Amino acid sequence: MTAEVPNDRAQIRLLRRAARHVVINQLASAESLARWFDIPQERAAQLLEDLEAAGIVGPSDLGPSRSVLHTPDAARTIIDEKIPRPS
Repeated sequence: MTAEVPNDRAQIRLLRRAARHVVINQLASAESLARWFDIPQERAAQLLEDLEAAGIVGPSDLGPSRSVLHTPDAARTIIDEKIPRPS
């Protein structure tokens, strides 16, 4: 089952911030997101699932982090393309 990009305004804002953090830092792990955004590990893991559904990070492997599918140079463009701004 594939996660869907959320449609709640606050969730979209958090997802966009997480996407920017992941792409700019080239680090996609639940631990990193949990620390950076001061959220529970489970919520951070869900963010990664949502980022995968949006095409920002690759699928979960056996390791603690995922591959980031975009370069920092393209961060703003790709995030705007993949995760619409909340209305």
